Amino acid sequence: MHTLSKGLLLDQRYMLVRPLGEGGMAFVWLARDIKLDLMVALKFLNKDLTKNKRSLDSFKREWEISSNLIHSNIVRVFEFHADMTFTPFYSMQYIKGPDLSVLCEGEISNSLKPFGLIADAIHYAHQREIIHGDIKASNIILNTEGNPFLLDFGIASAASDFTGFGKNINSFDQIQMADDIFSLGILMYEVIFGVPPNFEKALGPVIQKKVNQDLGLLVLSMLDPNPSMRPVAKDVKSLLKKAGFPANKASFIFEDELEFENEVIEADLLNKQNNNTENRVDIDNNTLEVNGISRKTFFISLCLILIVCFSVIFVLPETVNTDKEITKDLNAIPIVDPENNADVIDRTLQARKKADNMLANLLVEFNLLEDKGADKWANSIFQSVKNNYNYGDSAYLDGNYDSAFKFYETAFEESKKLSGRIDQELNINLEAGKNALDNNKYNDAIGHLDIVTSIEPNNLDYAHYYKRALNLEEVLNLNSQSAALLREGKFEYAREIILTALQFDSEFQPSKDLLQEIDASITRDRFEKRMSEGFIALGGLDFQSARVLFSDAKSLYPDSSEPIDAMLQLEQIENDILIAGLVENIKEYEETEQWEFAVASYQELLRIDKDMRFAKDGLFDASGRLELHNKLQAYIDDYDTLSDPQVMQQAIDLLVKVSVFEKKPRLASQAKELSRLLKRANTPIKVNLLSDNLTNVTVYRVGNLNFFAEKLLSLRPGQYVAVGARDGYRDVRIEFTVAPEIELKPIVIICEEPI
Repeated sequence: MHTLSKGLLLDQRYMLVRPLGEGGMAFVWLARDIKLDLMVALKFLNKDLTKNKRSLDSFKREWEISSNLIHSNIVRVFEFHADMTFTPFYSMQYIKGPDLSVLCEGEISNSLKPFGLIADAIHYAHQREIIHGDIKASNIILNTEGNPFLLDFGIASAASDFTGFGKNINSFDQIQMADDIFSLGILMYEVIFGVPPNFEKALGPVIQKKVNQDLGLLVLSMLDPNPSMRPVAKDVKSLLKKAGFPANKASFIFEDELEFENEVIEADLLNKQNNNTENRVDIDNNTLEVNGISRKTFFISLCLILIVCFSVIFVLPETVNTDKEITKDLNAIPIVDPENNADVIDRTLQARKKADNMLANLLVEFNLLEDKGADKWANSIFQSVKNNYNYGDSAYLDGNYDSAFKFYETAFEESKKLSGRIDQELNINLEAGKNALDNNKYNDAIGHLDIVTSIEPNNLDYAHYYKRALNLEEVLNLNSQSAALLREGKFEYAREIILTALQFDSEFQPSKDLLQEIDASITRDRFEKRMSEGFIALGGLDFQSARVLFSDAKSLYPDSSEPIDAMLQLEQIENDILIAGLVENIKEYEETEQWEFAVASYQELLRIDKDMRFAKDGLFDASGRLELHNKLQAYIDDYDTLSDPQVMQQAIDLLVKVSVFEKKPRLASQAKELSRLLKRANTPIKVNLLSDNLTNVTVYRVGNLNFFAEKLLSLRPGQYVAVGARDGYRDVRIEFTVAPEIELKPIVIICEEPI
C-alpha cells in the first residue's frame, strides 16, 4: 500500500498537495483534480482501520449519507475510491476559509448572519431523516465570501435506522433531531459570548443583557432541557429573521488568500512535473539528482550544453554556408575560350536571374502553405514541395541555375495546386469535424478541426469547434456518469454532473437532452413525493396540508389528472366528514330546540349539496319551528300589547297552534309564560282617578269621563294616557302604567296653569 506524499497522483486524477487534518478514523489531504481542473479535499480511512470491516462499512456509510445531501450550504461529497494500492478515500468539495469560530465575539449583527443558512442546511438534512450529531464550529467552514458550509457527517445517523425507511419520524427521532438544535444553540451562544453556556447558572438574565428579546427567547428555547420544547430547524431560521437576523453571509477578512493561491500554483507545478516524469534521468523521491550531481550543478551544465548546441546548429552552418556560397559563386564562372566568355557569362547570369525570380514566386506560395498548415492536410505533396525546394537550393549553390529553376518551378506548380485546395480542404475538414462531433468521434473531430484551425487560426468559430472536440471525451465521460446516476435515481447528483458537462460544451445536444430527462425525472420524483405526502396527510385528515401538497403536484404537472382526482377525493372526504358532523349537530340542536343553529346547519348542508332532500325538508321544518318560537318570544317580550283585544286574540290563536306540538322544555316554557301574560292582561285592576270637577278628563282606550272629583276605574294591565282640558287653562297629559306588579297611587288630572 503506497505512502501518501506531496505530488503523488492517485487514480490518474488527484494530485496531492498537502495534508489538511487528521482524526481518529480518517485524515484529509488537499488535492488537485486534474480532470476537472479544481481543488478538492480527499478524505482517507486511516491505514490501521482498513482491515476492520466495521470501520470500512462505517466509512463507506458516511460517504453514502453525505453524497446524497445536495444543499448550497452543505459541503458536496463526490466519488468513492477503493483500491488495494492505497487506503480507501472519497473526494469532496474544498472550501477555502476558516471555521465558524472566526466570528466569535464579533459584531452580533454580522456574526449571526450565517446561522439562518446553517439552520436551513440542518432542516434539509432532517427532512431526509439525516441527523448530523456533531454540530460545532470546526464542522462549519466559511468560504471567502462568508457563506457557511456544514461538513463532516461522520457520526451522522439516519432516522430510518430506528423507524424503518419511509415511515413517519417517531418521537425518539424528534429527540435526536432536537439534539442538533441543542448543539446549534450552544454554538450560537458561543458566537455571541465567546464561551460555551454554563448550565449550572440561569441563562436567561445573561442572554437578555446582550441580545434583544426575540433572539434571547430563541436561544433559550434551543437550549431547553426538554427536547420536545426546542424549535425545529425550519423554525430557527424564521425566528432568527423575526429577531432581526435574516439568513445571509458574514463579513470577515480572509488572511490566507495568498496562501491558497500559492497552493493552486504549486498544484499546477506538481501536475506539470508529473506529466514530464518520463523525461527525467535517475530521479528518486521527487528530488532532481542526476548521478549524484546536485540540482544547481545540473541546471548550469544543461544551460552550457544548450548554448554549445545552439552554436553548432545555427551559427556554424551560417558561417560555413557563407564561405561555401562565395566559393561556389566563383566556381560558377566557367573557364572557357576567351572569345566565348561574354556569351557564357550572359547565359549564366540570365539563368541565375530566372532561378531567382522563380524562387521568389515559390517562397510566396510556400510561406502561405506553411501558414495554412499544409503539412497536416497535404503532407505527402507538401513534403514533395519541400524536397524540390531543397533540391533547387542545392543546385543553386552548385551553380547549376537551370536545374535550380526546374526544381523551383516544379515546387511552385505543386504549391499553386495546394494553394487552390485551401478553401476546399477547409470546408471538407470543417464538415467532417462537425459530423465527427455529432457522432461523438472525438479523435476524428480533433484531427479534422485541428486542420481547420491550422488553416484559419484566428477564426473564433473554428476555434470554438476545436475546443469542443478537445473536450468531447471528457463530456462523453461525464454524460456516462450522469446517465448512470440517473438510472440509480440520484437525480440531483446526476444533474450536477451533467451541468459540469455543459460547462465544457454548452452546445452538446446529448447533454442538453440528458439534462431535460434529468429535470423531467426530478419533476416526476417531486410530483410523486408531493402526491404520496398528500395522501398521507389525507389519511391523517390533515386536509389543509393535503390540499397544499396536491396543489404543488398540480403545478409540477398541470396536465395530469392525478392531482385533480386526488383533490376531488379530498373534497369528497372532507364533505363527508363535514356532512356527518353537521347531521350530528343538527340532532343535538333539534333535541335542545336550538332552531337557529339547526337552520344554519341545514343551510350549510345545502351549500355542500343543493339537492339533498334531507336538508331541504329539515330546513323547512326547522324554519317553521324557529318562526314559532320567535313569535312566542315577541309576545312575551312585548307583553303590554296583549291588553289590546286583537293582539290578545292573535296570541291565543298562537297558543292553540302550539298545543299540537310536542311539549319540549323550551316550547313548553314559552307557552306557559305567554299563557300567564294573557291571564295577566285579561285581569282588571282598580285605578283611582282624582280631579276638581272643573277639568274635562279623557282616558285613551277608555273614553271621555267628563267632570268629576273622584272616579274608580277597572283597567286591564297596560300603558294608558289621561288628558285634562279646561277653558282658559293649559291642557295636562299624564301617562301611567297599570300592572299587578305595580302599587298604583291615585292619578290626579287637574288643569291648574292659566293661559
